[in-house]
Amino acid sequence: MKNILGKSKNGYWLAVRGYHFTDHLVATATVTDYSHAAVLDLNSKSVIEANAKGVHETKLIDFVHSCFSITLVKPYGYTNERGDLAVKQAREKIGKSYDFLGTVGINDTSKYYCSELAAYCYLNLKDSLKYKHVVEPAELLKLGDVVYVTPERKIK
Repeated sequence: MKNILGKSKNGYWLAVRGYHFTDHLVATATVTDYSHAAVLDLNSKSVIEANAKGVHETKLIDFVHSCFSITLVKPYGYTNERGDLAVKQAREKIGKSYDFLGTVGINDTSKYYCSELAAYCYLNLKDSLKYKHVVEPAELLKLGDVVYVTPERKIK
């Protein structure tokens, strides 16, 4: 937590590998070390994320404890103002449903999956995604600068 709080800014992305069965499934299906993504709201020490519960807010401490590896990403084009706007845009999506079919390329514009939500909050990145139907969590690392990678913790 100390490193994440010290090295991050509002609106950064967290690309992670979690402990849940679905995290292992996503990482295996995408052949990457990443299974989930979220938008950091540093001001409230929380993240805005999309999972089976839909788009919702999670306390940062709880989010960190649900992951054994976290990569902090500063999206290209980041400014403090852009970061604040990204958080605002993510918050506006709270309550939306999870886009299960979007994870396989059948997008519903009224629903979001995790890395789609993160990319959405930086609309200027949409052009770099226009040829790809599914935005995988690991792809966020190609759309920004890696700021920090946590040491891996033991897998449950």
